[in-house]
Amino acid sequence: MPDVVDAHLHVWNPDAVHYPWMTKDVAPVAHEFRLCDAVEELDAERIDKVVLVQSADNRADSELMLFQALCSPRVAGVVTWVVVASTLADQKITVADDAKCAAGDDVNGPISAYCQADIIDHHTQDITGGKTYAELDREDPVRETAMDSAFLQASLFASVVAFGVAGMAFVLGIVLTLIGFALRAPVRAPAHSASAT
Repeated sequence: MPDVVDAHLHVWNPDAVHYPWMTKDVAPVAHEFRLCDAVEELDAERIDKVVLVQSADNRADSELMLFQALCSPRVAGVVTWVVVASTLADQKITVADDAKCAAGDDVNGPISAYCQADIIDHHTQDITGGKTYAELDREDPVRETAMDSAFLQASLFASVVAFGVAGMAFVLGIVLTLIGFALRAPVRAPAHSASAT
């Protein structure tokens, strides 16, 4: 039988990570909750693997999830949208004012990363006369600019792909959870009417 996966499990540790949602209203859960704290329930439901999903929008929570993943073979995946977003934000990149989209925005998400990569390409095409790095003569002084541009664009596009994968994993988790509920729902026997004899 294939592994059963819980596609949406949160872990948290308020002693190490700030959770804006963890207020006095949620006092019953305002303590550390690790993957090992869920093992009994996971075993009871015959769940073999889990996908950890962020409990807070910060790097410390992503690091907590990654640590939990390293410590348990039960973790099938980690959704880390924030790791990509915070890494981009740490670079302090602002989308150029002449960009077609997100002009002036900080680069910290898939749209702003795409828009910045696009405007870098346009600026590079202006500088190189429409030539790519490979098309420029080795002695051309703008070749280094074209090379830097290609690296920057590739990095930004890689982050766009990473956001897409994280988003897909999140949506897939919700869909699989709903399918799991539907499959585990008890089947009701059809009502029989008394037949006249």
